[in-house]
Amino acid sequence: LDLHTHTLDEARALAGGVATLVQGDALALPLDDRSFDVVTSGLFLHHLSDADAVRALSEMARVARRAVVVADLI
Repeated sequence: LDLHTHTLDEARALAGGVATLVQGDALALPLDDRSFDVVTSGLFLHHLSDADAVRALSEMARVARRAVVVADLI
């Protein structure tokens, strides 16, 4: 998932069609409730304000059936 088209274009070129990439906002995920078993986030939340980090985590929890796994600096 990425907000920016140019970033997704780069990722698509590198993935070679192996991955499914979605354009969207982490604060309002364009995904159905409980649509993934596990949602992961790596080195992303520290770029957000505290309030937006809570929103992003809430969205991750909404789409995860089993768990949310976060790795970050803070």
